[in-house]
Amino acid sequence: MRCVIHIGTEKTGSTAIQRYLLHHKDELSLSGVHCCESYGKGNNRAFAAAFTAPDRRDDYFRQNDLDDPESRKQWFESLAAQFDTELQETGETIGTFLISSEHLHSRLQSASEVRAVADFVLPRFSSVEIRCYLRRQDELALSRFSEALRAGYAPPALLPKGQRPLSTQPAPYFDYAALLDRWALAFGDAAVHPRIFSRESLFKGDVVADFLQSIGQRKAPESKVIRANEALPATTQAAIYMLNRHMAKPHSVEGRVLRKRLVAMAEQMGISGDSLLPCKTAARNFYQKFEAGNREVAKRWFGRDTLFVEDFSRYPLESTRLDSSRVASLLGGLLLAVAGEGENSDSFGPVLPKKPLPDFNWS
Repeated sequence: MRCVIHIGTEKTGSTAIQRYLLHHKDELSLSGVHCCESYGKGNNRAFAAAFTAPDRRDDYFRQNDLDDPESRKQWFESLAAQFDTELQETGETIGTFLISSEHLHSRLQSASEVRAVADFVLPRFSSVEIRCYLRRQDELALSRFSEALRAGYAPPALLPKGQRPLSTQPAPYFDYAALLDRWALAFGDAAVHPRIFSRESLFKGDVVADFLQSIGQRKAPESKVIRANEALPATTQAAIYMLNRHMAKPHSVEGRVLRKRLVAMAEQMGISGDSLLPCKTAARNFYQKFEAGNREVAKRWFGRDTLFVEDFSRYPLESTRLDSSRVASLLGGLLLAVAGEGENSDSFGPVLPKKPLPDFNWS
């Protein structure tokens, strides 16, 4: 049986792929594809956690009371047994066993961790393929900014430093050359299949359709574009940033529930517009930190000189300027809703100013 491991990367439509696989698991099973369930449905998050080094911090362990070595050992062995049972119970018509988690990109950052995945998987399958999507690093960072806001963080800048602490080396999260090398060392170059995450490069311009085609599922049910974790408008981003900054990741259950409720309300208010953007110079300077590695990936995996289309025309000459009154009005609307004066998104309409007011520069 063939095993396909989809490792993301993060912010490349992984959630959309996983939702499709979960929704169409019966149809896929009839065509010979089984989606792993023993390590979680949809996103096999537990699979990534299972091979994370013991000394590496992972929110999964904290959330599941797996902080001590003995409990993690028992948990690992239990899931491995469930995985083997799942393998045994797949019918003879199944030719592909599919594992998917973008956390395999973000959490497994050492060669030894990926080697542990290989040691576990290779004896159980006749062949293994590693599938992943690569997104231009500046675009990845900006998408990650919105996700950080949703998670309760208040990032100090739109673009991170992108380098290891006290070093000029690229941060592992953005270093595609190191990522692919780790997986190639464990599984072999021929097993690793990176693809570019851009509308122009994807089959039918859709990551779900592209992924299905890449694993040989040309007759799978047609993919309806599934929107997941979409970018937030600038005003909404700023409002959530202020909430996160002043609520400071509340420790109480009530505080966390309230913050999530406020963020959900902010997203549902129907505010439109582009996301916050850095200036063109900042975006280009950030991207240039990864050019050497990108050139290596381009030559090794794609047989060309450049990995991405290096067009930065979407960025303004100056970073995004925001109307501070609209941000304040959005926050005020959220407070009204929590106080019980607004029951749905329509309640917020009168709160928003009708005329453009002086704006401020986001930094």
